[in-house]
Amino acid sequence: MPQRFAYSPLLLTLALNACASGFHESPHYADVTKHLDVGGDVLLYADVEGDLAAGADYLDKLIRRVGKTLPDVKLERVQAKRILYQLGLDQILAVGLSSSRDGKVFHNRTFLKYGDERRGVLLLSGAPPRDLEVARQAPGDADIAFESDVKIKSLWGLFEAIARDIGGKEAKELLGDLDKTLPGSTLSLRQLIGHLDTRLVGVLRVDEKRSFTWPGEDKLTVPGIDLFLSVDDLSVLFDAYEEMLRILPGAKVTVEGDMHWFEFDLGVPGAAWLKPVLAKNAKSGRLFVATSKSFVEEFLRDKAAAKTELARAPDWKRATSRFMPKANALTFMSGAFLPKVASFVRPLAKGNETLQSSVDLILDLLPEGGIPFAAQQVNLPGGLYYASYATTSHKSTLFPALFATPLVVAAVAASALTSYTRASRALAGTKPKVDGGPLPGRGTEEEGPAEQKRGAP
Repeated sequence: MPQRFAYSPLLLTLALNACASGFHESPHYADVTKHLDVGGDVLLYADVEGDLAAGADYLDKLIRRVGKTLPDVKLERVQAKRILYQLGLDQILAVGLSSSRDGKVFHNRTFLKYGDERRGVLLLSGAPPRDLEVARQAPGDADIAFESDVKIKSLWGLFEAIARDIGGKEAKELLGDLDKTLPGSTLSLRQLIGHLDTRLVGVLRVDEKRSFTWPGEDKLTVPGIDLFLSVDDLSVLFDAYEEMLRILPGAKVTVEGDMHWFEFDLGVPGAAWLKPVLAKNAKSGRLFVATSKSFVEEFLRDKAAAKTELARAPDWKRATSRFMPKANALTFMSGAFLPKVASFVRPLAKGNETLQSSVDLILDLLPEGGIPFAAQQVNLPGGLYYASYATTSHKSTLFPALFATPLVVAAVAASALTSYTRASRALAGTKPKVDGGPLPGRGTEEEGPAEQKRGAP
């Protein structure tokens, strides 16, 4: 072998090792993808550790430059990196999502991994997952049901801290209004916010058999609706307005054990069941709002013996079969809900062709009837997990963004190129014959290089 080739294998090996040494596996990949469906229709992983902090550094530099150019804008108190830290977003390390097909439906999963220190908005997901009440207490024929932890108190404290940092004295005056009492009560908005680290539960049932004609000229046919909402630790709102509610016409006040009721008879013809109610549980502090007292009682009633709870409904079982058994939030919609809505909405536009076509278009864009929907949120030790059973996959959000981005970049680049061409020619004392002509410094084939034309050496 000639001497000049004797060391070629060694050089090739060193070159390959050098290339390989440039690859660093993400330390969070396994932690994220173990919560995803690998091998389905969609799989996306992104390591973002430090990226948001670097972006905030760049934004702070930009803010300082803008502040020097436009001193009247008053940006000296805006610090992007500090706000990022307060929001806790610097703790986000990686994100992953996946979609796997199941006939006409997709099982979608998302996992957001963050560090051990939870701050800012990440405190909203601090509670451990639990057995959800809505699964065992909502009736099996419910069309929509949801339950969620709500952390407005924690989020409000964060908002106040950021507002004081940015607004200074002006923010102090604005936030001082929170201590003013709400109209008609002795309760201040700040006191109310103090009770809003809570839990929200809701149920909606559409009963076509109890349809009635709403009073008025249009004579609209309205389906029977049972609505239930409850909020934990918010009976203070009931107490604050109790005296005012007592004097309202048609108000019926009753006390049954720990339950205190305000019931209102609207007197709607054909809808004797529609008697809105506001209630509280004096022992637990839970507040209830519903379309009738009977629906609150139906929700609170033990359904295990009768086997009528939502968890036994076929649509619920189908939509939540791959969900985690415990969660912090869940939303469910039955497969019958959208067809029920369509059957009542379409006649509303009858006689108006323009409105009818718009209504038909909107309804046609809705998911196919008969297919339930469900989504859950679970707070795990290392991050936040989402899952959904839906007729669309993550492609529906990813692909439009991926498709649009090159078009936007191309448009911006073309606009910038045209502006740069005009500016450079103006400085050179020439006028462009056509927008988007030859690049500066190139000239035309007939004219020769621009440098030669200007007498450049």
